[in-house]
Amino acid sequence: LMPYSSRLRYMADWFKQLWAESLGKNEQGSTPVSSLGATDQHSQLQLFMEGPKDKLINFIKIENFDSKAEIPKVNVIDSFNYLRGQSLNFIINTELDATR
Repeated sequence: LMPYSSRLRYMADWFKQLWAESLGKNEQGSTPVSSLGATDQHSQLQLFMEGPKDKLINFIKIENFDSKAEIPKVNVIDSFNYLRGQSLNFIINTELDATR
């Protein structure tokens, strides 16, 4: 389970614990792993995407954030100007969509 919100980190841990104790019986079940997007994106997704094809990945995104942090509309390196005025909320959800 990989939520793209630090506020959902503990929910992912709770889900992992429930999954393990509910399905990990009688030599059966799968090993649950909780990750936090985008923090664990590089390290964990490398294994998820390029390792054995035996994983199910669930992404969770926030549609309505409590607050909106916007990238200032100042000139930066030309290759980053497309981010000016975008919200961090939009960027994190775009990152999740691109990763998925």
